[in-house]
Amino acid sequence: MRRWAGAGRVWRWDAHVAAILLVALALRVAVWWTLPYRDFISDEAEYWGAAVWLAQGRGFSFFDGWIWTRPPVYVLFLALHIWLVGPTALPWARATQTLLSVALVALVMLLARRLAPAARERSVMLLAGWAMALSYSFATFGYLLLNETVFLCLFVPGLWALTLWAATRRWRWLMLAGGLLGLAVLTKAIALTWLPLAALWVWLCARHGGARWRRALAPVAVLTASVCAVVLPWSAYATLRWSHGHGLILVDTTGGYNFALGAQTGYLGRRDSQALHDQLCGGPVCDAQQAARQQRAYALGWQWIREAPAGFVRKTGQELLDMVQIQYGGAERLRAGHTLGAVPLPHLLGLLTDDTLYVLALALAPLGLLRRQCRPGKGLVVSWLAYNIAAGALVFAINRFRQPLLPFVFIYAACAAAQWRWSWQARRRQVWGYVLSAALTLLVLPSYLYWPPLLGAERQSSWQHTLYGLRGLRLAAECAAIERVLANGDIATARRLHDAANARRPRPCLALINARLLEAEGRIDGPDGALAFLARSAPSDDAAQAAKILLLEGDLLRRLGRLEAARERFAARAVEITNDLDWSWRELDPPPTTRIDLGSALDEGYIRGFYKREYSDGADPFATGFRWSGPQAWLRFPQAGTGRPQTLVLRVNGYTNTATPMRVQPLLDATALPAITLQPGWQELRLELPPTPPGGDVVVRFESSVFVDGPRDLAERTRAESSQPLRLLGFQLDWAELRPR
Repeated sequence: MRRWAGAGRVWRWDAHVAAILLVALALRVAVWWTLPYRDFISDEAEYWGAAVWLAQGRGFSFFDGWIWTRPPVYVLFLALHIWLVGPTALPWARATQTLLSVALVALVMLLARRLAPAARERSVMLLAGWAMALSYSFATFGYLLLNETVFLCLFVPGLWALTLWAATRRWRWLMLAGGLLGLAVLTKAIALTWLPLAALWVWLCARHGGARWRRALAPVAVLTASVCAVVLPWSAYATLRWSHGHGLILVDTTGGYNFALGAQTGYLGRRDSQALHDQLCGGPVCDAQQAARQQRAYALGWQWIREAPAGFVRKTGQELLDMVQIQYGGAERLRAGHTLGAVPLPHLLGLLTDDTLYVLALALAPLGLLRRQCRPGKGLVVSWLAYNIAAGALVFAINRFRQPLLPFVFIYAACAAAQWRWSWQARRRQVWGYVLSAALTLLVLPSYLYWPPLLGAERQSSWQHTLYGLRGLRLAAECAAIERVLANGDIATARRLHDAANARRPRPCLALINARLLEAEGRIDGPDGALAFLARSAPSDDAAQAAKILLLEGDLLRRLGRLEAARERFAARAVEITNDLDWSWRELDPPPTTRIDLGSALDEGYIRGFYKREYSDGADPFATGFRWSGPQAWLRFPQAGTGRPQTLVLRVNGYTNTATPMRVQPLLDATALPAITLQPGWQELRLELPPTPPGGDVVVRFESSVFVDGPRDLAERTRAESSQPLRLLGFQLDWAELRPR
């Protein structure tokens, strides 16, 4: 058993503590497989794009053309991984963050021990540790490339150091706290405007210790100096780079935008981030006048509040409820498509478990906060909770804004559980504790258990969403079973199973199966044929499902030789936005070919790992189209194997905006072909392929170095609601052709 001594106390590192950390690690590793992760979500694309540019020696120039600037620490954290491994280092950054998420569990246990009553330190520490270890949301944020995990790994020990100073009055703890809180501010700027409350707490602690009010200012000065020593160098850099005489930039410029977006919601009755972006930037691309744009945002926000004060009050009340109640939606919860069976069972159960833990902790936390622990630090926690709740209500409330509050909710919920049998020292505290606990429980219960229609027919509770997800999984499994029967060639049985399932509950996956059944039955044209059925089936409210219907229709038309009609389906907006080449690769049945014309809108099913088709301005989009490759890309020539060597001719462009030339490694099956260094400009490239089995598919994979184009590309793709907002670009490919050697 190992002991760590600090401030006269002992923390035992024993099997129980080790078990908590091992469970935390196991859950955080498990989410790598349970999360239904597709591509960059929320702010991940922006963080990674800025980090790529920073790692390539361009400094923070990515934000020169972005709507705001960001704090530097998290961008530096990601850039370090990119500098070591390259722009495809996402798994490495996630692995580091996973370990930091486990470390956060230990840090919360350290702080819980400092805040717990002296006789219940270990109990509170272990209960808070288990809550953090089992929290699915913290496991998720350990994977997502968002700054919450790194922020809390700095903020929590900063508070821990403050509590140690309050107990020992040693300046080193105060200086350590200032340094850590300064780094936390440079990770998540919302902590900056909370720091005056922390300074006030330090002054009150000094006064409580017997110091006169002037002498009590000394520790405040030490804390302030420690924070400023960390923050002000960045403030000077950001002001010199982006202010242009329009004021000081302390950390970042997101505050003005968030304030204006919150005021816009009260003014318009809805949130329109694209309209606000255009008002502040004048178009999709912003200039480097960051401080001036922040001033415009604040001015615009105050104008909207003055013109619609009642709307702002209503909106603030709703956001206040949203800060407390469970919000099943949100990009970070990755629940898109759960009613269609697109979300795996472990993730559904993880979300429900996390919501259950939140409800229990929220019910207990007021009881812990209103009991006496006789330990310094509760005022810090209360100020942090109140400040964030107020800030979220004034701007807008999303799941991410609540994440930095949960460790402290868990700690005081653990205090309530550990002190459950203790008598209350004051009757008034007991009454207020139970009143607040009951009020919060009643407030959050509808969003957890059951949302009555009279409270809002458009909302559903966590349990209701979970049941919808379980039903979606069951229905999706039924569709998968029918697809297996059809794939085995038993058309009659597949038809019978389909019709029976469709009579019980029609659903999109059955529509896809029916189209294939109609084709297998020889019914293609006519009012009851596959083409007519597909034309009637495309939904108007589900872009992903509409894209799949159009892809199947285009695939069928292409096999019939009706190329212009097929091109029309493949070039539809729903297909372009989703660009689901993985699905096309798996599900479509393109006819045999020895030439693939990328960007012609007839390449679906032949390619994988490429981005949306592009073409030169003013040119014929089908004749001059091309695609960018990603880090890995595939070409498939169905039934093109001849048993003899062949030559693959590619028209490629090795353009890159970095000083490093584009490197490409082609592979045929598992056989590596000679690596290629591409030059900028269009060129024909010849690859000598070894023999492939006669009549077999010829599949060539490319692994290439990649780069990030810049903020303009990200802004335009975000505006177009692309499913791939940030592109890691490889090479441009116009066409590929197999020729006999």
